[in-house]
Amino acid sequence: YNLRQSNTYVSNYLLQSIYQAAPRRFANEATLLLCRQPWRFQCGVSEEPNSKTMSLIRAIISYCSTSNRQKLLSVILNYVAPHERPTAELRREGFRFNGIGRTSFSLLSVIPTTMLSDSANRYFHELQRRFGNPADRPLTTPGGFVRSPISEDAAAKMTDDEWLLAITKYTTVTPAHSWPDFLKGGANELSQVLESLTRSDPDRFAKLSLTIPVDANPVYLERVLNAVCDTPLDIDLKLAVCRKAYTDARTRCGKYIADVLGSIEDPLPDEATTMLRWLATEHEDPKTDAWQEDAGSGQTYPRNDILTNGINTARGRAARAIQRLIQTNPKYIERFLPTLLRMIGDQSAAVRSWVAAALAAVCYHDTSLGMSLFLSMNISEDRLLTTSYVDWLIRRHLHDGFSEALRMIIERMLQSPEQEVCQAGGRLASIAAMIHQNAVDIGARALRGNPSQRLGTAEVAAANIGVPQHRAWCEQRLLVLFNDDNHDVRHKASFCFGRIPDDDIESYTDLVRAFCDSRALATGARSLIRALEQSRGRLPGMTCMVCERVLDHPSSNTFSVAKLIFRTYHQHQNDEWASRSLDLIDRLCLDGYPGVGSEFEEFDR
Repeated sequence: YNLRQSNTYVSNYLLQSIYQAAPRRFANEATLLLCRQPWRFQCGVSEEPNSKTMSLIRAIISYCSTSNRQKLLSVILNYVAPHERPTAELRREGFRFNGIGRTSFSLLSVIPTTMLSDSANRYFHELQRRFGNPADRPLTTPGGFVRSPISEDAAAKMTDDEWLLAITKYTTVTPAHSWPDFLKGGANELSQVLESLTRSDPDRFAKLSLTIPVDANPVYLERVLNAVCDTPLDIDLKLAVCRKAYTDARTRCGKYIADVLGSIEDPLPDEATTMLRWLATEHEDPKTDAWQEDAGSGQTYPRNDILTNGINTARGRAARAIQRLIQTNPKYIERFLPTLLRMIGDQSAAVRSWVAAALAAVCYHDTSLGMSLFLSMNISEDRLLTTSYVDWLIRRHLHDGFSEALRMIIERMLQSPEQEVCQAGGRLASIAAMIHQNAVDIGARALRGNPSQRLGTAEVAAANIGVPQHRAWCEQRLLVLFNDDNHDVRHKASFCFGRIPDDDIESYTDLVRAFCDSRALATGARSLIRALEQSRGRLPGMTCMVCERVLDHPSSNTFSVAKLIFRTYHQHQNDEWASRSLDLIDRLCLDGYPGVGSEFEEFDR
């Protein structure tokens, strides 16, 4: 009996709310309905399970006719709620509202004593002696964490046989407890206790898991697998737990089996690799890609959830386990090669995002084979090209040369309607043009392309400005991007100053001057100011010129500018920049810029 969880409960609650909103109009109708259907008494959202009906009766009782009031009193006096006659099991569980008459007492408590008959008054006082004084009003809605049906302290003292009995008893994840015990959990919460104890004593509970009945809730095996994954447990025992889970519940426990097998550093026996092959290619999870599903209002889930979606699937987890194994031992490449050939054609893009991780591990030992597998992989979804491991594989291939296969991939990205894919294509086109002569055309196309492509170019140019062999290429593009029509492109280009070595910024005078004369200064000055602030050496005299231009923009950080001007003056008192610094200090004082006074005090020291 759990009316609270049913649609009937919701309907009853809404109906009583309507009656309560207009008690004078609906008093008799509501009273007669309660008399005909007393199950409606069980309606409340607070610690008092009848609180809603109590509020309704309090509102209507003075408006209903005398005869209807007497009918309602008669029904209340004779009513016994289902949970007031608990079974022996429920009595052992310690239900709070399990005394006969509790519902009658609650409902009678809201009726004025002047409206109660002599017999009703006597019965109410009898119940009051049993239950105590009634609450003045319904209590607030309680809440809390769902707890384990057996506390961790008690579970720690249980024998193995007692654990097996508990596992057999608590099989449902969310048991249907009645109201007072609604925070008492089931298999899910008890399994968390089992996991905690397994971490403390992995040998004992790993062996215990081998005796869990086949028809038990698989969540117990899941928790044990999760616990032993990163514990110093005998390899044979780990494999035995995996074998047990694979035999009894491979569909449910697949992710956790893969985690354990992928964590084993010793060479795996053929039986273990067979498990991984099945998990990586035959497991049904996932059936669909969650990141492609409708998240409401016609929107899909965030794009960076492709990897997250993949790692929360059994085949994706198996791909990560294979990646880990190959990364640590190249001999696994040959053992898993047939599996990898099947994995690159997986129907799920989320899974393939982790297959790419396995191919990256192959590249670590055998670049040619890894790239060959990657170029054969199904990349039918544009968004897959933006995931981290796919991006790494493309960049890795770019360092070896700019092949026609790579050109086709990057051109496809540049033409994608997805802005994020297009931006990634701009990055890759720029990297290719920066290091390969035969890619100059595609890099120039990105520089002249749409805002997303130009944003990708700005990222590459800004990130590599401090690399000597790429400096000239980056400067040429930044001089263009500083005046780009798109605000985001200009702002991204301004990040370049954070990548210049702080002891070499004076050699970038031409770039700094061009920036100060560009549209990017209005919103990107902070990057240059921060680079000058963080410079540990002697500031270049051009700092004066930078501060002059920055002060012309009211959005600039004048506290930082004041510090830079005083520092420049201090370091250039004997050259031509001294007078220019003093002119700026005068300007700060005359215009009342904040921070000047504290800089004077610091300078005087």
